[in-house]
Amino acid sequence: MSSTDDIQCELLKCVDCVKLSKQHHTVLDTDSGTEDFRDDSQGLYRSATSDSLSNAPSSPATINMITTSTSNIDKEKTTACFGPVDCLEDLLQDQWWTTLFDAMYLKTDGDVVEDPKITANEVNTLLSDVNFPKNGRVLDLCCGQGRHSLELARRRPDLRIFGVDQSAFLIGVAKEREYSSRMFATDGASATGDVANVGHIETHVESKFDSANSLLSTLSTTSQEILNITIADKPEMKSNVSFIVGDCRQLPFEGADLFDVIMVMGNSFGYFEREEADRTVLSEINRVLKPTGTLVLDLTDGAYMKQHFSPRSWEWIDPTMYVCRERELARDGRRLVSREIIANTGVGVVRDQVYAERLYELKEMMNLLLECGFPVCWQVETLTGEMSERGQDLGMMEHRMLIKAFKVLPDAISNVLRSPGATVQNKVTEESISVISPTYSESTPSAYLSEHHGHLVIVMGDPSLPSSEKLNQQWNPEDLETINKLQAAVGRLAERSGFQVTYLNQHDTLANDLASFEGKYNASKLHCKPLVFNLCDEGFYNHARLEMHVTALLDLAKLPYSGAGPACLGICYDKGLVNAIAGSMQVPVPCETLIPGHLSLEAVHHLLTVIENEIGFPAFVKPVRGDGSVGITTGSVVHDMAELVEHVHTIRNSENVLTKDVLVQEYLQGDEISVGIVGNPLFQSDGTLIASSVRSLPILRVDYSALPANLPPILAYESKWDPSSPYWTCISYSPAEITESQKKTLYQQCCQLFERMELCDYGRFDFRYSIHHGVFKLLEVNPNPGWCWDGKLALMYERAGLTYDHLIADIINSASQRHQQNRKSTQSSLVS
Repeated sequence: MSSTDDIQCELLKCVDCVKLSKQHHTVLDTDSGTEDFRDDSQGLYRSATSDSLSNAPSSPATINMITTSTSNIDKEKTTACFGPVDCLEDLLQDQWWTTLFDAMYLKTDGDVVEDPKITANEVNTLLSDVNFPKNGRVLDLCCGQGRHSLELARRRPDLRIFGVDQSAFLIGVAKEREYSSRMFATDGASATGDVANVGHIETHVESKFDSANSLLSTLSTTSQEILNITIADKPEMKSNVSFIVGDCRQLPFEGADLFDVIMVMGNSFGYFEREEADRTVLSEINRVLKPTGTLVLDLTDGAYMKQHFSPRSWEWIDPTMYVCRERELARDGRRLVSREIIANTGVGVVRDQVYAERLYELKEMMNLLLECGFPVCWQVETLTGEMSERGQDLGMMEHRMLIKAFKVLPDAISNVLRSPGATVQNKVTEESISVISPTYSESTPSAYLSEHHGHLVIVMGDPSLPSSEKLNQQWNPEDLETINKLQAAVGRLAERSGFQVTYLNQHDTLANDLASFEGKYNASKLHCKPLVFNLCDEGFYNHARLEMHVTALLDLAKLPYSGAGPACLGICYDKGLVNAIAGSMQVPVPCETLIPGHLSLEAVHHLLTVIENEIGFPAFVKPVRGDGSVGITTGSVVHDMAELVEHVHTIRNSENVLTKDVLVQEYLQGDEISVGIVGNPLFQSDGTLIASSVRSLPILRVDYSALPANLPPILAYESKWDPSSPYWTCISYSPAEITESQKKTLYQQCCQLFERMELCDYGRFDFRYSIHHGVFKLLEVNPNPGWCWDGKLALMYERAGLTYDHLIADIINSASQRHQQNRKSTQSSLVS
């Protein structure tokens, strides 16, 4: 066949984009690796490997080029305006999406959907967060004008990408852009994949095809103009992306298990009136996704949007056209109904259109995915439209969740690769399986690790050395049980996610071991360095005051790691410094004073007077620096000056208390609670916490009711280190009985402290209620808090219906995503 015929065959794929009456099906031959496009009404077939059509004409072919120039839109006739309405939902038309997505949509939403920089940034995110197998098949469902497909095809020419959308107009735009980009590339120009100015394409193509025989005709419709350009002889051009008109509820593909990745980008999920239709879409996706494939959903954050949508706004979209918008929640509160009145300064109102989208919250979406055969899912990114140059109303594109989901069962994942030095056992005993909460059910999705790193290095305390905090400075059986259960949880996660795991707990060689990973990384040119899961809260050489030194070694080794860095650990080790910072942020703190360790009590008589007059008794006495409740005993609650002096002497003479500076505080006698933060909090411009940026966990209340009456209700040293003590056996935890307003305030305060003190990935904040002042006052900020299976964070996960595995996975994934985002930010700054 001649090269002219080859071009004819390539061009004919643009013709079917406007044939709405046709039923399209695509048959993917999974054995041969070919794709046949079939039009049942005319018997058209095309094989991607032969680049031929069975009934390709011998005469020169024509290409249908879709243009969306301003002049076409300006020719729109005026339309009736509905005027004021009481309820937008009453104006909503059935299947509104069949008429909305035309040239006008590309103008009104062009600041986001037609901005190449935004598209490139979103594709960067996809390539960072999603595993696209080499030579894999990708389905871009609800692809619109193909902006993500084209950019991804340009970046990854090895992929075979299929774009499907119900809008024949947008599919036509996608096909024209795909063809035009290849035409430019053939003549040595750069194919950008996503070209925003289609009018420019039209002019550029006309100039490049001066040798064309003729312009045959111009076909105009309400929303598109098709220029039939006859092409002479051009070099052969291959394409790795194809666009098809189709309904997402009945995908135009025969068979099952066809695609490695299916992505639904640009907030294109949730258009249907009934949720059952969304279930149908997900079931169809499940049908054509390979068992080991990945589903990526980009959809608006329902929880955020319900609270922050703009009821009314307007903006100019060009010098002659503006759009006025109004929005309101549907009667059931589960959809956002939007109205757009589009006006032209020359002719008046040209559109008055109403549409609606379902507002899925993260937990609701995860449950829906579970019902539709995706047992494993989590949010990997938060997408925004902040790059919009227009800087106006972003609507549903303002704050979106990027969710990744899998339909595989855990035992279908490849086995973990373990390094020779790893201490993970090949078999996990039944009793070391993660503790299952009373609220856990078989439907709870299994925990998985994200794909940014394939190698996990876990740094822990050295069990061969004494530990400054532990009872008698020795590792007890409970410590070893904690390590075993941690290793069992990591082993399960690694096996599900295909991770290699290495444990480092010999501190004599730790610095060299860490440095060796940098060398291995540089030598092998790995895509990602191993991620260090830093669990060495004992400190370097098990010395509590050297906890920050471990992170300093990690920084020197240039290795990404979980949790806070040296500066944060150093600040939070000093309770007085923490309270000073918190107080400056208007976070309530106890009234307190510091007794320096280098001064005798006689020399600080004036401080004792302040304590007696301003703090009063009972008072609470503890070391100003420390961790693990070291120095906090039954004697910490003092009722008069004599007891105060006695306990200060006790702290100064204690061998396991590493600081002699003492903090004296008002003794708070209300409920003691703990707030857990897992994730890395994000805030809006007004300082309000974006709730979806952190894992929402139940707040725990310490239950002292079973503690013997002669013991003060405090979390003394024995509660953490002595299994024989009533503080260990008689203290329990229950959900805090607080108001929603108190909960919101506490979370806001904790997340602000999290950011101010530079915590990372996870933290715990302890408060106690002041009966006198009627507020919760901060006791302690805990970066890198206890990770043990029966610790406070694990109990919070249990109360939330999640397992210990989920806690460990969330910490690791938060760290992985944070480092990935930092890396992308660094790359962006270098490029700029």
